[in-house]
Amino acid sequence: MVKKKYSKKVKKRKSSKPSKPSKTSKPSKSSKSSKSSKSSKSSKSHKKGKGSMMSSLMSTNNQNNQNNSVTCPICYEESTKDNPLVYVPCQSKKRHFFCKNCIEQIRNTFINRQQNPKCPFCSKEIGNNNSYNELYINNTSPPLTVLSQYNYNEFFNDKQKTITIPETIKIIDKSTFWIRGKHIHLVSIPKSVETIGYGAFFDCKSLEKVIFDLQCSIKELSNGLFDNCIKLKKIILPNSVERISNFVFNNCTSLKTIKLPNSINKLDIKCFSDSGLNSIIIPYLVTIIPEFAFQNCKSLKDIELSENLQHINYRAFQKCIALTTITIPKNIKKIHKEAFIGCTNLKTVIIKTQKKIFIDSKAFEDGINIIFRA
Repeated sequence: MVKKKYSKKVKKRKSSKPSKPSKTSKPSKSSKSSKSSKSSKSSKSHKKGKGSMMSSLMSTNNQNNQNNSVTCPICYEESTKDNPLVYVPCQSKKRHFFCKNCIEQIRNTFINRQQNPKCPFCSKEIGNNNSYNELYINNTSPPLTVLSQYNYNEFFNDKQKTITIPETIKIIDKSTFWIRGKHIHLVSIPKSVETIGYGAFFDCKSLEKVIFDLQCSIKELSNGLFDNCIKLKKIILPNSVERISNFVFNNCTSLKTIKLPNSINKLDIKCFSDSGLNSIIIPYLVTIIPEFAFQNCKSLKDIELSENLQHINYRAFQKCIALTTITIPKNIKKIHKEAFIGCTNLKTVIIKTQKKIFIDSKAFEDGINIIFRA
């Protein structure tokens, strides 16, 4: 009996004190499996959070499709009726969602960079033809507002002779019709166009006529806009134009006359150089004839200068060999060096003032008769 009691007491003592695990003891299979399951779950969740943000976005989109509570991964704003989600058909065969405002900025960035459009999330090219119209909003393509050489074929073909710019277009990008516009004869530009990039019609050697809508709001003819359009005969400019930039009508050898709107206040270097002009009237607001503006205009006979003209700059009328006489208005302050150099048939210059003005000693060819007349 004593032994029995002693054994019970020993058992109780053994059970009351927890045994320390030995250093060589190994964890059981059950604990291993539980730990592995936990680690696998955590790794899976980690991978999911790391690599499939768009998939989670898509799942939340499916869940919240009715209340439109999904956020854009770029700006983190919730989708609304005015700013809905946009899906981009990437070549990765996944629908990556962005809000309408962000996707518009992305589209404009592609056009400005002159690159093939890519999904900003996965960097995969968009659509089969890499077209800007492959960016869909609510299953329909948004109207393009920029016309460039990279989306040219969305509107025209390379052999088209008559071009009418769509009224949705606000910007004609630089060099749009260069190379592609070899066969164009006529271009009509609507009132929606606000900006035309430099050299947009450069080297369009078949172009004969350009018509701007008179309500067009364009303010500047940018550099080299119609440079080397050797068959251009007629152009109608809107009253909004204020500036004719460098080389705009350079080497337009068939352009005999042009009516400049009264809104123009600035001419830039070589704006009409080597052109076929016979006559021209400089608008009232122009105060400076810039360098080389009418250089080598060998058919130019009649020039009516602005009453506000103050400066005729270096070689402004160089080699205008058809010019025989010219009248310079009373507000003139300076005729710069070689302004009329090479005008071999210019015999008479009438200056409508009795005030002293600066005339460079080499402004004219030798033997010119200068008459000051009030």
